[in-house]
Amino acid sequence: MNLRYLCLGICLLISWACPVEIAAQRMLGSHFVQQGWAAYQTRPAYHSPNIISVGLLRGYGSATHSGFSYEEVLIPKPESDSFYLDLDGAIEQMGAQNALGTDARMDWLTVGISPHSMLGLYVGVSTRQQNYLTYPKALVGMLWQGNSQWLGDRFAIAPDFRSLMYHEVAAGLSIKTLSEVSFGFRAKYLNGLSNFESTYSELLVSTDPQTYEIGFEADYAVRSSMIRFNSADTSFGYTFAPFTSNHGFAMDFGIEAQLPNDVSISAGFLDLGFINWKQDARYYHVHGSMNFKGLTVSELINQDSATVMEIVDSLISQIEFDEGTAVYTTYTQGQLYASMNRKINDFFTAGGLVHIFRRGPQVSPAFALNGTFHLKDRLNVGLTYSIHDRRYDHVGLSLLVMAGPVRMFVMSDDVISWLAPYQAQSANFQFGLEFGFGEVPD
Repeated sequence: MNLRYLCLGICLLISWACPVEIAAQRMLGSHFVQQGWAAYQTRPAYHSPNIISVGLLRGYGSATHSGFSYEEVLIPKPESDSFYLDLDGAIEQMGAQNALGTDARMDWLTVGISPHSMLGLYVGVSTRQQNYLTYPKALVGMLWQGNSQWLGDRFAIAPDFRSLMYHEVAAGLSIKTLSEVSFGFRAKYLNGLSNFESTYSELLVSTDPQTYEIGFEADYAVRSSMIRFNSADTSFGYTFAPFTSNHGFAMDFGIEAQLPNDVSISAGFLDLGFINWKQDARYYHVHGSMNFKGLTVSELINQDSATVMEIVDSLISQIEFDEGTAVYTTYTQGQLYASMNRKINDFFTAGGLVHIFRRGPQVSPAFALNGTFHLKDRLNVGLTYSIHDRRYDHVGLSLLVMAGPVRMFVMSDDVISWLAPYQAQSANFQFGLEFGFGEVPD
């Protein structure tokens, strides 16, 4: 298969999949919700207005791709129904490092108890999955445009990736002082279900300016648990288990304060923890160097497939491949939420938020502004504008409906991605149902 079209297929698959599905977990609009689970997820010091709160089957999903959107690759021809491919233009718009990430979470059951306005207790059971891939612009450029633009230079093309899935069982405590300052803490037991990630990645390519001989230098390591790579036929196997011997611990802590003039501030540090991987834990290491002088078109045409494979095997034989078993530890992707809100009147609240998390080797910040309308204690409507992942067009919408003890919510930080998916580079969605009983006594 032509390498250029293989690369095209991969790039189109990425740009097609990302806008319509689900990097660490960004919950921007939901941070401003004043009641229920959506608020508590990013605010460990949050106090529920209900004595008992119960949540069932509340979910979150997100996806982002900072490289390019589908619309930036396929360009419509003027006065025509056809399109032309502009992958060169898409490569030009890429950053030096580009990120593809997905995140999913399902809260199976959460229970909050607030026997007093100054004390809150919380327990919850969740399953979470996180995936990311960071890749250099040079990798796509080499595959599509060739290596002639780097004659005489050495450049890096190694991607960095992580796939992680785990159960989370959390118990939390929030305390409010007489000075209207609240402190919150959550302890979380983690049970790792699967992991597959690169630990260090170095793939260097060089091209001799005289002979055009291509040199490769590799030092690339991967570790895994419950996912096994078979080097004989380059296949993958997955071992499913509802619970494993991969144990871990994490914690969240936060602080909130009520200031004069109906101003409140909040800060939360989330997912500070680790998982020890012991069950079916393995490592894979590729290292070495090789040189490829290339083949002329006539040589390639005149050789049969067996001879071509012999050439490929001889090149691969220059690279060493090691694998074995090894217990290891991974660390969860910590997050910071810091916000300020002001209640303008009984019908409207305005706020701002800074969110920072680490996606692999990159630190990814986000900034958000929010306005929430409170309609007769029955409906909250929130609008959010945010900046992140090199984009300035993220507009979010949140709806919280309250009817007696029932609260239902749906929200997204990227409404445009659902209205115009071909233009989007990120999408997310949250939903949930919960019940609140009794008002917290003073």
